[in-house]
Amino acid sequence: MPWTEPSVESIMTAAPLVVGPTDSLAGAMHTMFLNRVRHAPVCDAGGIVGLLSQRDVYYAQAHIDDGRTDLIVADAMSTFVYVVSPETPVEQVARDLADAKYGAAVVAIGGKPVGVFTTTDALRMLSRILGDLRRDAQTIPPNRRAPADEAEHPVSPR
Repeated sequence: MPWTEPSVESIMTAAPLVVGPTDSLAGAMHTMFLNRVRHAPVCDAGGIVGLLSQRDVYYAQAHIDDGRTDLIVADAMSTFVYVVSPETPVEQVARDLADAKYGAAVVAIGGKPVGVFTTTDALRMLSRILGDLRRDAQTIPPNRRAPADEAEHPVSPR
C-alpha cells in the first residue's frame, strides 16, 4: 500500500471552541477549563482576529490583572495566529510549530476556524507512529531482521 502524507485535517481537533474578543476573560477561561481546551481561536464577524491560550490567560492574570474584573479576551489574546488549511501536510505544520515555538495552529477554511492542531495532537500522532513501528518490528521473523550489531555477524578477515 503506497504511503500518503497525512494532512493536518486528519489529526486536528475539529470544531474548536471559539471565543470573541469582547468576551469576558474570566468567562472564556472558565469555558476553556470546563472543555479541557488550552487554545481557542478568537473570532469576530470578520473572521479570526487572535488566539487565546491558557498561557495568555495566566500571563494576563499575573501582569495585567490588578484586581480588575472587567478584563476581556482582547486584553490577553495573541494577535498573531498561525493559520493553515486542512490540506496542509502534518509534517510542515509540526515543523513550523517546533521552529517558531508555537503551541497551536488554527485550521481554517475561508477565514473560519474548523479545527485546531496543537502540540498535543502532534505528540498523539508520534505516539501512534512509534507504537506501529514497535509492533511491526515485533512481527518480523528473527531470520529476516537486520543484525543488531557486528558482534552478532562478525566480518571475516580477508
